[in-house]
Amino acid sequence: MSYIMTEEDELIQQNANEFSEEYLAPIAADIDKNNEYPQEAVEQLAENGFFGLCFPEEYSGAGTSYMSYILALQEIAAKSGGVAAILMNHISLAGCSINKWGTDEQKEKYLTPLCTGESIGAFAWSEKDAAPGAGADALTAERNGTEFVLNGKKCYVANGGIAGIYIVAAVTGK
Repeated sequence: MSYIMTEEDELIQQNANEFSEEYLAPIAADIDKNNEYPQEAVEQLAENGFFGLCFPEEYSGAGTSYMSYILALQEIAAKSGGVAAILMNHISLAGCSINKWGTDEQKEKYLTPLCTGESIGAFAWSEKDAAPGAGADALTAERNGTEFVLNGKKCYVANGGIAGIYIVAAVTGK
């Protein structure tokens, strides 16, 4: 399958390449070697608008295509797989879940801070003894008034520990 890149795609790809050269290439080996969270690089991602690339402008996103985001992610991953993973989990798993299935109120409350980088998104997806999405979820969510109470554990949470907004897959009924 071929894809004709738009001018916007090309500009975003070029911007991501330049960003990666300037901010990621000099620190990528140290990030991996020292197993450190790249706080400054993540802040630079936010300042340069990468967190909101493919989300609607009404939620502080850039309103670009998903393809533009993928091209940017590819450039970032070429310099730092770790930083690319943070961005991918933030956008593809957390942000896209809210954008696709969230109410307008949820998008305003959660997607806006994700787009601006005010908050990092996480996705809790796998449970003990099951590959992600490969078995029955044991984690349940029971309604308690206007809230849900989670019962159970996830054993892998993409961007866990650094995030302010978590998407958690849970069973709510039979």
